[in-house]
Amino acid sequence: MNKEVLSDYGLRERQENKKAIALATSDLAAGKKYYKSSYTLLNAPVGWHAPYESIWPQIPIYGTLIIALSPIATERFGAYHGFQTSDIDRLVSFAKDTGHVAFVLNGQPEEYVGLDFLNPIFTEFRPRVELGLFGTEFTSQVDKFKEAFIEFDTLASLSFYKYAKTISKEQDVLREFGPGVDVYSRVKLSANAFAALEMLGYHEIKEVISRALTEEPVLALRLLNTLNTLIVDPRADPFDAIHNVTQRTIENTIADLGKDVNVRLDQDSHLSICEIGKFLMNKLSPYPTSFEACRAMCDTYKHYDLQQVMLALQQAARAEDYSEIKSESEQLSEILENIWNDTSKIGSRVNLIRAGIPLSIALLGEVAAGPIGAVTGGLLAKLGYEVLEKFMEMKTDSISEKIAKYSAPNYLVNVFNFKKRYDLK
Repeated sequence: MNKEVLSDYGLRERQENKKAIALATSDLAAGKKYYKSSYTLLNAPVGWHAPYESIWPQIPIYGTLIIALSPIATERFGAYHGFQTSDIDRLVSFAKDTGHVAFVLNGQPEEYVGLDFLNPIFTEFRPRVELGLFGTEFTSQVDKFKEAFIEFDTLASLSFYKYAKTISKEQDVLREFGPGVDVYSRVKLSANAFAALEMLGYHEIKEVISRALTEEPVLALRLLNTLNTLIVDPRADPFDAIHNVTQRTIENTIADLGKDVNVRLDQDSHLSICEIGKFLMNKLSPYPTSFEACRAMCDTYKHYDLQQVMLALQQAARAEDYSEIKSESEQLSEILENIWNDTSKIGSRVNLIRAGIPLSIALLGEVAAGPIGAVTGGLLAKLGYEVLEKFMEMKTDSISEKIAKYSAPNYLVNVFNFKKRYDLK
């Protein structure tokens, strides 16, 4: 990772990102399209990887999982990114073959000097520098952004900048990053998140951070980092992708903000898709703990099916009113387990209906006439329920199953269908 080469890379990236920003100012869709033009293998749905979590159970859920590469030293690289440096060559081949993985840089190219293990990714893909794009409703408020930035600078000068300088000299922090990283400058970039929160209307949250900047700089930095991920990034994401964070991150952020703050996070109902995805992967076989297992999972399960059942689980957990249940110390994992097991009720209902459903020949004729056809259905109806049932099962769901599903919530039916399709318990 030659310094001169990376410097040229950085210069071109800044020029390209300026063009994308200029386009987005008048036409947000055009700006996003320009930025994404080098990513030719993106498959929907697209998601961002959750830091500090293994990527192997995250990849199968998405058409493309975007991995944000941070300029972190070899020793700490795996813990943050969720894969080891030894996996890079296989990931590059996998990304080229399938489009299941894509890469962006969450730092300037110059910061990656000395991180030679990333050479295959830089050479093959020339990943873009991460960029936030807002439309005209945002860029028209440039003066407001500048005012918020000045407010941050004024508050931060009292104690936050001192804290930033202190941690930028700590050996443990320095060992985390590569030799090209200026930790102090990266901490100061949190001002952008502060200003964006103000412009997006999160005034109450911004006031909590304002107090923390002068009184609790550690809390201020933590809040700025996580709220940037939860609120700002999803609004400015040119990929329009799902942003994954752990349930623990969401709950800790809510706790940090305090009970008096009306939290409005973009994570639907504060339910972590990352956590739901992890639960789902635990129910499948083999659980992807390595590249090989991840590839096997991708070959076995269609990512569309995985995405649909994951969203069904999220809807089901939301219907259970997780926020209320959580206060009674029941965990999200317990709720998901109950939902998964509840699908057996549909199967039981199918058996009961099949064993003794009181249907007249006339009703059977009506049911059969719909999906199969009036002539064939009517003839089968005369033969009796069992024959019609078996014929329906060859074409689509059996009559018993259709009836059993009729009164069940859609999300439960979706989970039931997924388990049936892949023969899961």
